[in-house]
Amino acid sequence: NMKKINLFLLILLTLSNSCKKDKSDNDINEFEEIAGCTDENANNFNSLATLDDGSCEFSFFNQFSGNWNIVSLEYQINIDLNNVNLESLEEINPLITNFLPFIGNNLSFDGTADNVGSLNLNNLGYYESEISFNTEPINILSFEIPGFPLNLTSNGNWEISNNNEIITLNDSNSGLEQTFNIISFSDNFALIRGNNIPFDIGQFGNFGISLELTLIK
Repeated sequence: NMKKINLFLLILLTLSNSCKKDKSDNDINEFEEIAGCTDENANNFNSLATLDDGSCEFSFFNQFSGNWNIVSLEYQINIDLNNVNLESLEEINPLITNFLPFIGNNLSFDGTADNVGSLNLNNLGYYESEISFNTEPINILSFEIPGFPLNLTSNGNWEISNNNEIITLNDSNSGLEQTFNIISFSDNFALIRGNNIPFDIGQFGNFGISLELTLIK
């Protein structure tokens, strides 16, 4: 009987030590850090990593994506008067129609504006653009015509191309394609420029606008 009791105690002691060892090993594994890139937007994202080691690498597309404030713009607007209803033109500015005999078929004017809106580019390829500003007074002959408000909204898909030199916005509503050259870029700053960018202004038709946008994140 004593032998059986001793054997039973030996078995219990062995099982107890085994459990303690397993628990100790699990505790060590539970707190073991795995170094790597933890940012899901990075090209080298490591789903097993628990400690970011600063090794993340990003594509230019992901670097450019984000919410940008349009802190300033320079514009040149070209309006083909053959495609604009005169009544609509009078709604923009009644004085313009008085000068039509002197203007010809095209009305062109330029200027600058600050803090005009935002350009939101998400990393899934969708964008939203909101630009709202008042044009500067328009000089026709020796007369100055007051400026008028412009609200340019657009949304759809965007992409980077031509060795990271061009950003293209494809408006899903109008089908118009807006192409900008990337003049300068850093983490929180970008300067983009587009010539004769088409915008659909509803009853006023399509305007060709050359824009230079200064963007800040």
